Amino acid sequence: MSALTKIFIVLQLVCSLVVAVVLVVALKAQDNYKKDAESQHAALVQTQAAVQQKSGAYALLQTERDRLADELRNSTGNLTQKNNDLIKQKGDVEIERDSLKAQITVEGNKISQLTAANESLAKENARVNEENRRMAPEIARLIQQNAELSRANNDAVIQNQFHEKTIRKLQEALAAAQATKSGAAATSDSGTVAMLSTQAPAKINGTVTQSVVSAGRTLVEVGLGARDGVKEGARYVISRNGTFVAEAVVEKVTPDASVAVTTDNVKKGETIQAGDLVTAGAPQ
Repeated sequence: MSALTKIFIVLQLVCSLVVAVVLVVALKAQDNYKKDAESQHAALVQTQAAVQQKSGAYALLQTERDRLADELRNSTGNLTQKNNDLIKQKGDVEIERDSLKAQITVEGNKISQLTAANESLAKENARVNEENRRMAPEIARLIQQNAELSRANNDAVIQNQFHEKTIRKLQEALAAAQATKSGAAATSDSGTVAMLSTQAPAKINGTVTQSVVSAGRTLVEVGLGARDGVKEGARYVISRNGTFVAEAVVEKVTPDASVAVTTDNVKKGETIQAGDLVTAGAPQ
């Protein structure tokens, strides 16, 4: 056998050993790879299970997120609506506030004007009061003078009524005298004149204080007495507001008052009242 063949055989053996070693290593590596693969596969399965679990949880989270998102959108819409309503209410309130401010300004101006007018009126009132105070004595004097003139006018009216009555009696006496003799007529005329002179009213005025009906007679109490020149038998003429009411004859006289009884000469439908004006004449 040649050396080359021996070398070739040795090389073949070495190659066979190398191949065997490589195969052993490869087989061992394959076993390790298989174990690794199985281990990785188991890990992958676990990972897939975990992923599926997490995917379910993620799906739940997404569902919850979507629900929360819907709630948030709804809440946001409601809040937006409420915000819009509040903005509108705020605008209305601001408009009302501005209107109230304008009204307050107008009312303030009115109050200022009224205050100024009130102050002016107060000054004018004070001036008028001062004028009234200053004029009060003159007004009182004029009122008293007017009362005196009114009383004098009433006296004049009553006296005029007396004069008219006297004239009528005189005319009646003259007419009766014409039917008698001239001497009797003269005597009658002188008697009539004497009667008229005694019935002429004196200027004594007073008022009725009380009127009483007793035993078919009307008694009149008058605030005129002896101190006023009234005597028993004097004739009273009673009037009201310048209108004749009745005649009365004095029956009793005291210093400050008198009592008279009415005659038949009473105005129809009239009754004597307290406060009626009384004018006293001479005694009958």
